[in-house]
Amino acid sequence: MIVSSHLLAEVEATCTHVAVLQSGSLVAAGELSSLLAAGTGGLVVATPDVELALRTLRGAGATAYRAERAPGEEQAVVVGDDGPPRPR
Repeated sequence: MIVSSHLLAEVEATCTHVAVLQSGSLVAAGELSSLLAAGTGGLVVATPDVELALRTLRGAGATAYRAERAPGEEQAVVVGDDGPPRPR
């Protein structure tokens, strides 16, 4: 099923995976729980080369951390200024 909504409560109640579009471009995708765990000040970026992404982002002054991903999901980094996800 595909749901198109700008209402976060509706998305949280009905979806396990999401894709976020901005101006017609995909800006984030993955498990809803992973995206929410990244915090409001961050962005989850899927990449085939996490080490290169971390070096590049950190070299540009961004705070970046390796994202926790489920087996089989593409590796990703979390980019933001609020630090790594805290253990729950």
